[in-house]
Amino acid sequence: MLFAPEQRKYIPSYPENLRMSPIDVHDPDLSQFPRFERARGLVGVLNAGDIAFIPRVWWHQLRSFDGESISMNFWYGKEASTTYFFRVAMANGPVHSLLPAYHFVRLGLLGGRFEERLFSDVPTGKWLYDAMKGAVRRRMHL
Repeated sequence: MLFAPEQRKYIPSYPENLRMSPIDVHDPDLSQFPRFERARGLVGVLNAGDIAFIPRVWWHQLRSFDGESISMNFWYGKEASTTYFFRVAMANGPVHSLLPAYHFVRLGLLGGRFEERLFSDVPTGKWLYDAMKGAVRRRMHL
């Protein structure tokens, strides 16, 4: 299933990571996430040997029908804008704005450590800090 970036207002995200969602799109808990009922996505089926292209910042969830699959991700091209993540935060409420801001300061500006685990993602605030720091360095040709 794929959801265009415009559908973000209906898709909940984790407060610590605005790039991921707790919802199971195949069995959504609409009592916990009532806005998801209004989300409109695309459904597709891949067969053995097929490849799916998922455009940048499109929400997606994959499921294997027979339990046997291999998924590999390759990211290329322009990063999602910081503006996009601010919109995601605002769409999901105050906690989703405050926690990334807190992580931006604690993990980015102050250089605090966070627990890195296998398959875990960088908290959104730290990711935003690194993206902005990289953009500033590129502009200053450092």
